[in-house]
Amino acid sequence: MILKNMKITYIMILAVTLLTSCGGWHPRGVGYGSDTLKGTKVYIDNNNFIQFGNQLADTIRSSYKAVVVNDPENAKYIINIQDATRGQRLTSVVGGASSNTYDLSFTVKYNVTTPEKDENDKYVEVIPNKTIIREQFWQSNSTMQLAQNNEADRIYKSITNDAIVAMLNQIATLVPTDSHDKTIVSQNK
Repeated sequence: MILKNMKITYIMILAVTLLTSCGGWHPRGVGYGSDTLKGTKVYIDNNNFIQFGNQLADTIRSSYKAVVVNDPENAKYIINIQDATRGQRLTSVVGGASSNTYDLSFTVKYNVTTPEKDENDKYVEVIPNKTIIREQFWQSNSTMQLAQNNEADRIYKSITNDAIVAMLNQIATLVPTDSHDKTIVSQNK
């Protein structure tokens, strides 16, 4: 009898584990590629952070299905990129500087407004100033300079993409939505 109960318990645990680990199960909330921004017209004011602005526009178009427009007056929301910078900080030196550990980071500061203006002739703010920081530790060996430069570039691309996804998830969560007029705008310089 005890053996039969143990088999049933094992089968139940196995079934629950399999069901929750399948690709179709996910926690509730806004996630990567959320439909919240689908069809929303957005203008991206990149403030001369052109590469970041282009990556943001590509991601919002492809994964969030928003419409990027070239004129802020045609947009429902304006994403203002205030800062988009890489950072590098030496965190440890091992073996006489032959092996160093760095903290690589990417910081983006932004806000979201509407094209309507208030009594001071400024855009109405929907999401106040936000900062997103993504970082990753990285160990380099000074004897392989070219390889370490390529690895640092790969890490920067990865954490920049992570920052874009986090930014868009924040925006998708915080902006008010309506199902009628949706479009996103881009300033490509």
